[in-house]
Amino acid sequence: MINKEINRKIAVILATDVVAYSKHMERNESDTVKNLRSCEQILKKITRNHNGRIFNSGGDSFFIEFPSAVEAVEAAVEFQLQIKKRNTSSEDIIPLEFRIGINSGDVIEEQDNLLGDGINIAARLEALAQPNGICLSKNVFDYVHNKTEFDYSDLGVQRVKQNQFHAYDLLLDPSQKRILKTQNTKKYLWPLIAATFFVGAISFYFLTRDAVILETNQSSERVSLLIFPLENKSNDEDDTYIATGMVDHLSTTLSNYKELYVFDKSSAKFFGQENLTKSELKDDYGVQFLLEGDMQVSGNKIRINISLLDLIKGSIAWSEVLDFNKEKIFETQDSLSEEVLKRVIGDILAFDPGASKKRQFTQQVYLNNLKGRLAFETHTLEGVLESERLLKLSRKIEPNNVYLDTNEAWVLMGKVWFGGSEDMETDIQDAYRLTLKTLQSDPNAVSSLNLATMIERNYIGKLDLACSRMEKVLALVSDPTSMSSAANLSRHCGDFEKALRLYKKVYKTAPHFSLWFKKDYAWTFLMSEFSTNTGAFTEAKSFIKAQLQKNFTEDGINEMWLVMLAYIASKEGDDKAVQGYIEKQSEMDNQIDFNWKKSHPPILNEYPEFKANFFKVLDSIGVTKET
Repeated sequence: MINKEINRKIAVILATDVVAYSKHMERNESDTVKNLRSCEQILKKITRNHNGRIFNSGGDSFFIEFPSAVEAVEAAVEFQLQIKKRNTSSEDIIPLEFRIGINSGDVIEEQDNLLGDGINIAARLEALAQPNGICLSKNVFDYVHNKTEFDYSDLGVQRVKQNQFHAYDLLLDPSQKRILKTQNTKKYLWPLIAATFFVGAISFYFLTRDAVILETNQSSERVSLLIFPLENKSNDEDDTYIATGMVDHLSTTLSNYKELYVFDKSSAKFFGQENLTKSELKDDYGVQFLLEGDMQVSGNKIRINISLLDLIKGSIAWSEVLDFNKEKIFETQDSLSEEVLKRVIGDILAFDPGASKKRQFTQQVYLNNLKGRLAFETHTLEGVLESERLLKLSRKIEPNNVYLDTNEAWVLMGKVWFGGSEDMETDIQDAYRLTLKTLQSDPNAVSSLNLATMIERNYIGKLDLACSRMEKVLALVSDPTSMSSAANLSRHCGDFEKALRLYKKVYKTAPHFSLWFKKDYAWTFLMSEFSTNTGAFTEAKSFIKAQLQKNFTEDGINEMWLVMLAYIASKEGDDKAVQGYIEKQSEMDNQIDFNWKKSHPPILNEYPEFKANFFKVLDSIGVTKET
């Protein structure tokens, strides 16, 4: 069973590593080790002077915990300056250079060691740093830039392997200033958040809609409908929030009818990215009806040009231009849902405008929430702050709306995640209090349930309470995000059978759901077999090989699939297959080696017994054993 007694805290982590250590060892092994030990003594002394402690080391690498971000930064600067001075003090010295990364984040205490994504990000920052350089996460920069006299350079959002973060260079001299290409935060940062926390897609999605019970099992007896995002033809890109809200409402409302299967948003996104023809949608994916259109906004007036295509008949089932004012958005959403339902199903069903249940917000607050959602989904501190600004406007309109308490809770957690919190512990406790306040008024508020569960699991040590909420969430919603989140929690609670059942359901009904979900699904197969010996390896191999065929471009993902297969083959005693998988992954650009032990996926920290066995096997077959 998984150890449920997990101690978490916020910590400042410094990671450092020797540049080109392997090459130094090849040239002169004994002298390199001697010089490394000399540098290590310098590091230990500086660490003590700044009240830090070295909690992990691996040959040429060191991980250090500090009580404050300022202490960590000052220690890093002092170390780099002393190493620079040492390297030029004598011709007999082998000049060793170090990279340093510093991050503040959530970690797990395991005896004297620290684990978790807070450490992983520090390691990624170290890899991003220049030789003799120091690289900071944005949350560390926000703490120290006004409290230190050093110069800093904003690198923007950067990606290293499977992690993405906003980074800064600390400039020891002007020559270290550099310009790096900024990554797309929306594309890459979210998998990091999703992998780290319980909620699969932390967003304002549930803040702009009410909970409905969704039927997700597609069958031949049900009519299938695909809804593409409305194209925004307005001059102002900010108007996209209205189009997004219209589509979300339509999807949610129509999904409430069991006679109709509505493809999830991830599938719609995938189909759009692949530029599939209508024949391919019909023949390869079973799409019967396709709803598409565009939207224009001019001041208070909105025009939607919408078409419903019958792909079976190859004709337009319905087409219309809808003109309305913003204050009529609720009525327009309902009338659009009713018309689509009638055209797709016929008159056999009466449209129920109450399918979306009672309105949680007035029209203006609803529009503010839509804007806030899109801002939040940029996954930046700037986006969170914009959401906060809009929330304050909504508070003035509806000061007593209890659902806005949960919106505020999401904003507080957003500040924690994206480096805007000045007091993380207080913000987490306040977010939890506000979430529970909403639940007191509405025990079925899905957004509040999801957030409460996440906080209980990851921050305040109430795993049992989080596990008990899971069934309630699943009774209210069964969209892919909620089901995959529940699967993650089931695994964390030790119920591998339920976790795999939920993962399978998501994969069956939304095969194009996010990559983070597929990675967690694969790991759960392996953990389940280790825990229960129920024959999960057979399904695991089939699933992982199917993912390999898709050839994901993300750094290290195909290599990870191959290492998983090597682990399975080793457990099954198939040495030939083991060798084949190892050789294949070692030929790739992001091959997995002994360094992966400190940069492994955070999911492994959930189950220490499996983690130990996994790396023991990888060591024995030569994947992670240091040579």
